[in-house]
Amino acid sequence: MKLSKEARLYSADGKEIGNLNRFVIHPRTKQVTHIVFESGLLNKEEYVIPMQFVDHVDEDGIHLRAMPAEDFEALPVFEEESYI
Repeated sequence: MKLSKEARLYSADGKEIGNLNRFVIHPRTKQVTHIVFESGLLNKEEYVIPMQFVDHVDEDGIHLRAMPAEDFEALPVFEEESYI
């Protein structure tokens, strides 16, 4: 399935936690290592999550494993200069 910006992101317990915003790609291998998703209504933040947390992708969006919705606030905030 082709993912587009704004694809929905779901926690392991099925709650919508945000939307896909971008990918982090390893410069040498060209493999996607992390996804960056946007969460929040008024004060939107971008969070980084490693690909190993992705369980599957379907027509509804990206489904994550082993992480309930309340754990997402502990994820690191995306800082572009950390991935250049």
